[in-house]
Amino acid sequence: MHRDLIQRFIEVSAILLAPITPHTSEHVWQKLLKKEGTILKVGWPDAAKPDLILQKAARYLEDQIVSLRKLIMKYEASSKKKNKSGPAPKVAGVTLFVAAEFQGWKAHILRLLAGKFVESDASFADNTDQVALGEVARLAEGEGLPAKKMQQQVMPFVKFKKEEAVKAKSSVVLDLRLPFDERATLVDNAEYVKRSLNLETFNVFLSTDEEQRKAVEKECNVQGASPGVPAVHFQTK
Repeated sequence: MHRDLIQRFIEVSAILLAPITPHTSEHVWQKLLKKEGTILKVGWPDAAKPDLILQKAARYLEDQIVSLRKLIMKYEASSKKKNKSGPAPKVAGVTLFVAAEFQGWKAHILRLLAGKFVESDASFADNTDQVALGEVARLAEGEGLPAKKMQQQVMPFVKFKKEEAVKAKSSVVLDLRLPFDERATLVDNAEYVKRSLNLETFNVFLSTDEEQRKAVEKECNVQGASPGVPAVHFQTK
């Protein structure tokens, strides 16, 4: 944790507690924080306006750590079953591939849903599912898939994103990009992720990185990455 953040936390806590515990707060103020004057004459701390995007990035980071921990446990348990004659390999490194924005049919569906979302009451037009279903044949042709298989991919995605938008009461979740830089968030906090998951290495690449993608294409579905849901590749020892 950053030293300045800890210092600020102690400072604000001491000021807030001063009316209740003046002697202890005064001690913290002068002896620990080395501040001049008395804490009893310090004004009430000003709160900065919440950075909602930063909050979303922080929530995303914590969710990724929880998700990766579960995936690692599952991977190691599966490897242990397959390798009964010797020690199971342990995950020592993780590589994530993140997508900058939704592409292909998902981008098309998100634009369609955004056009059907009613901001005033956080709902969708009654014919949203029918319109999305009507797009299946055209999307299937573009993806080179049978219509039935395309429908099995499209409609659950429609259902999920509709529920997400209604819960959030906003069409922001239908944007093609996340409101923060996903790769930068992970890279900037790589050491924290490594400590949390007991990893030796932790790397993050864009899903469009051809060189890195080719290196793992037999073991990792990099194309399956979407904003907020990176593709994962494990390195074992």
